[in-house]
Amino acid sequence: MHLRRLVPSDACAFRALRQRCLAEERHAFTLTPDEEAALPLAHTEARLAKDRVTGGVIGAFDADGSLVAIVGVERETRAKRAHAALIRSVYVAPEARGHRLGERIVGAALAFAASMPGVECVTLGVVETNRTAARLYERLGFAVIGREPDYLRVDGQSLAHLLLMRPLP
Repeated sequence: MHLRRLVPSDACAFRALRQRCLAEERHAFTLTPDEEAALPLAHTEARLAKDRVTGGVIGAFDADGSLVAIVGVERETRAKRAHAALIRSVYVAPEARGHRLGERIVGAALAFAASMPGVECVTLGVVETNRTAARLYERLGFAVIGREPDYLRVDGQSLAHLLLMRPLP
């Protein structure tokens, strides 16, 4: 697997993988596939064009060059929160799972966040029922700092959200 920061020319591959993850992992993300599809390609390109200070998206590519995993990193924009970054939209395609790629891509996101001047901690959220992801984050040094009940409603099911935080060295 090859990991690198995505750039605007990766927008089509990124959107295709995002559509797939939103369809396959409906209980894990706040956006629906229809909401994602309604966004113009220019929105995705702008997301991938962020500068190193404000954030970016890291992707993992398999031997065939297919994008199989993604993770977003965003610095908090308000002055009083500028010491924090957010990891979001972590997804590893099923065919790429079982090879510690989740650990590698989140580790790359942590390194990216640590390279942002002044960032001292990272937060992320996970739906409480996604125990596999929660265990991964805990192994990487994140601790649960809060729980929001009824965070998402999918097919009439109420899902709680865990907020996790990790200080950076």
